[in-house]
Amino acid sequence: MIDKNRDGHPIRCTIRSKTLRLLIVEDSADHALLYAKILREGGYDLVSERVETAGAMRAALSRGSWDVVISDYKMPFFNGLAALQLLRENGLSIPFIMVSGFIGEEMAAAIIRAGAEDFLSKSSLSRLTQVVERAMNETGERRRREHVEQALRQSQGKLRAIFDQAFQMMCLLTLDGTLLEANKTALDFIGAKESDVLGKPFGSTPWWNLSKEVHEELHKGIKAAAKGNHVRFETSHLAVDGRQHHIDFSLKPVRNDTGHVAFLIAEARDITERKWVEEVLRQSEERFRSIVDNTNDGILIVDTTTQKVLFGNPMIHQMLGCTPKELIAMGISDMHPQKDLAVVKEAFDKLVRREIKVAQGIPVKRKDGSIFYADINSFPVQLEGKACVVGFFQDVTERKQMEEMIQKLDEERERRVAERTAQLESANKELEAFAYSVSHDLRAPLRAISGFAGVLAEGQAKQLNAEGQRAVEGIRAEIGRMDELIDDLLAFSRTGRQKIQPAAVDMSALVQAAFDECSAQASGRDIRFKLHPLPPARGDIGLLREVWTNLISNALKYTRQKNVAVIEIGGRAENGSLFYHVKDNGAGFDMRYVQKLFGVFQRLHPMEEFEGTGVGLALVQRVVLRHGGRVWAEGKVNEGATFYFALPRHVESSSHDS
Repeated sequence: MIDKNRDGHPIRCTIRSKTLRLLIVEDSADHALLYAKILREGGYDLVSERVETAGAMRAALSRGSWDVVISDYKMPFFNGLAALQLLRENGLSIPFIMVSGFIGEEMAAAIIRAGAEDFLSKSSLSRLTQVVERAMNETGERRRREHVEQALRQSQGKLRAIFDQAFQMMCLLTLDGTLLEANKTALDFIGAKESDVLGKPFGSTPWWNLSKEVHEELHKGIKAAAKGNHVRFETSHLAVDGRQHHIDFSLKPVRNDTGHVAFLIAEARDITERKWVEEVLRQSEERFRSIVDNTNDGILIVDTTTQKVLFGNPMIHQMLGCTPKELIAMGISDMHPQKDLAVVKEAFDKLVRREIKVAQGIPVKRKDGSIFYADINSFPVQLEGKACVVGFFQDVTERKQMEEMIQKLDEERERRVAERTAQLESANKELEAFAYSVSHDLRAPLRAISGFAGVLAEGQAKQLNAEGQRAVEGIRAEIGRMDELIDDLLAFSRTGRQKIQPAAVDMSALVQAAFDECSAQASGRDIRFKLHPLPPARGDIGLLREVWTNLISNALKYTRQKNVAVIEIGGRAENGSLFYHVKDNGAGFDMRYVQKLFGVFQRLHPMEEFEGTGVGLALVQRVVLRHGGRVWAEGKVNEGATFYFALPRHVESSSHDS
């Protein structure tokens, strides 16, 4: 924003002869107008321009020189720190004043560190003129110091220039305290000329226009320094900006060739910022102390070399039931049960070496001898040259007790499972023995019935009418079916007792052989067999052959009523398991009864439609389970079925069914 008249020329205020070229970095036109108004009222002949982006500021800097830059701290597309950086990148030492709605300690520190001359809250804009004047003065003085330093380099260090350009304020006094010389830093501090102060008592100059106590301390210091003593104390001075500054002040005696004190050098350093930083640090320490004292975790600091306690917060005192004095006298060995010291020290060493971040469930001994358990989170620190570790103790006694209770319950459950497994194995063995015995015992009466039926069919055929002959044939057919059932039952029983002998199995070759054998019994049918690449397995090749034989014969049987039978076999390896499937387009089944498929003697189709004993799929399931796998199926009536089984990559040998 450039203030111009109707002809386009800059508007200038003529209250004073001071012309101020002001660059305003501000997104609010109203705020910019307010800054200009305050400065005009302060007596400046003002030329100003407002920018709110980096590009606009860069263009403004290239168009001409500016006396002062006033910048808002935060804007939508730009910010004050970035504006200050842009100014410095252009090599410009223009006074920079930061303005913000709120300036906290951290923000103020950041602004000063970035190189701004001053900062001002928008609630204190009435001081803007003073701040601008001081910034311009300080910048002017800085520029003048730069010129003097250049002259110093050219003139090989003239004493007066060194004296004037010293960073600290310096004055030369007589023994009675009369001011002989004052360097520029000292004069600028109070905004005085040499003629205003030289030749006057030092205590009557504007540096010392504060309290009576400060005057008395100065007079005592002058007397002590005149006697040859070095005097140093902290005091306060009122600067030209109207603010009270903290000063580190000293008086040094200067002796002549005879060794007598000839005059005094007064030296003062402005430590206002240092005091402010110290106060900020003190407040910060108080905040951290409050956090440490009020946290729910116990905190310990331990010397990693001596394993002695250096510090403990109130919570750790409460946890251990001891006083701060008692805690400082303790070491690691005093805080844990004797029987657990080896484990505790091993965990401590791992924490120190950062091999672990948290030591869990560490037993801790209270002063009264009782025990609680803690998770200890730690990190290493250096304190006063010592290698230390800071530990945060969280009481997990209730969790530990719960874990022990759960462990006991798990052990009890495992014991019961083991007992029930043993009982089940015993019952299975007894059932298998019974099934094997019954199967064998059924052979004799079946052979007898078959013999009698043969006698009737052959010896008494003439005496039997047609109905009688059909009955004899029916008996012989049922005897054959019963014999088949017994064979299947014996095979099922053998499968449970047979020891698994794992070996590498080429599943593709095994499937092809099984299909060739089964399809030989279905000659004349239109069968389309699709065998996809199968991952090799490890298992008992004889038992796995029975799995494939039963699944393929099952598919051939239930596709018999289809004009074209389609049987598809595939597999894959995934996540440590091997998956295989046999898919057909046959009769299928109702998924509501899928759980009956793998039961012994369970059938989902009538005997008249599809023959079979209902043992084949039960045998498949038993073999797969014994290999540590699982079996399942999907199907839909008249739309076919898919049988799946999964095997682990590694199968252990076994001698019985679990």
